[in-house]
Amino acid sequence: MKKKLIIIGAVIVVIIIIVIAILQFTKRENKVTITFDTNGGQHESALEINKGTTTHLPEVEREGYTFIGWYTEDGKEIDSKTVITSNIKLVAKWQKNETRYQVTFDANGGAHTTMDGGNNVLVQFTENNGTVLKPVDPERTGYNFIGWYTEDGKVFDFKTVIASNIKLVAKWQKKETRYQVTFDANGGAHTTMDGGNNVLVQFTENNGTVLKPVDPERTGYNFIGWYTEDGKVFDFKTVIASNIKLVAKWQRKETRYQVTFDANGGAHTTMDGGNNVLVQFTENNGTVLKPVDPERAGYNFIGWYTEDGKVFNFNTVITSNIKLVAKWQRK
Repeated sequence: MKKKLIIIGAVIVVIIIIVIAILQFTKRENKVTITFDTNGGQHESALEINKGTTTHLPEVEREGYTFIGWYTEDGKEIDSKTVITSNIKLVAKWQKNETRYQVTFDANGGAHTTMDGGNNVLVQFTENNGTVLKPVDPERTGYNFIGWYTEDGKVFDFKTVIASNIKLVAKWQKKETRYQVTFDANGGAHTTMDGGNNVLVQFTENNGTVLKPVDPERTGYNFIGWYTEDGKVFDFKTVIASNIKLVAKWQRKETRYQVTFDANGGAHTTMDGGNNVLVQFTENNGTVLKPVDPERAGYNFIGWYTEDGKVFNFNTVITSNIKLVAKWQRK
């Protein structure tokens, strides 16, 4: 009897194992797998669901794109309402986001003449990785425009697709320039170069400097230096960028002239100049003081006259040694 029970128990265990195996097989037959190709988006693991059911499909992300949905490899849309009846591979569909990039045109010392971007800077925007339009060439006095360059010094190709904000910089080449520098001797004379005697002209190329000429000369004056027309000392290291005029500055020399008063038969009563002659000196082209009238017995003093017989005016500026002669009239 005991042996019979053991056999019956073993049969029951076998039957149970068979039933479980049949159930597991049936269960597997009712499962389907969904695999995901994110097509550039982040990875998504496969899903296993019951055959003939629907399921919530995940939403994935991709930088610069908007997720549209899941599609079969032959282009059919699959969503969370679709009944899945077999293993399937779904592919993510994307739409590129709208992009707007800024292109800054730096005139680099020049000026934009047709569009005002602060005069020196012009800005354009481009959509969806497009190209940018070449603006009208900027202008810069004294320079020729060469072209637009990237910040690392490469020529920019206007067929380039813009994929980020960029700055383009104008490149310039200095024009050949020739400026005139006029040296006005201002009453003096140029002794080594003839520029009309009082004026000397030099020319300088390509914004260079000018050579300092030999100092001019002027009788009775010391040369101080060359000055700009607004009265500033000119520095000969200055780069010449326009036509200019430089003017000589002078300082009067110290001068001392002798004025001799000849009493002409009379006598000086207050100053002893050998009795008949009195001498004064005047500094720096000044005037002379009128001395006390001389005296002569039997005569009236008329005045002081130049040697050529003209009445002397004591307001006259003395610029050389002179002799004045007393004129008399008999009483």
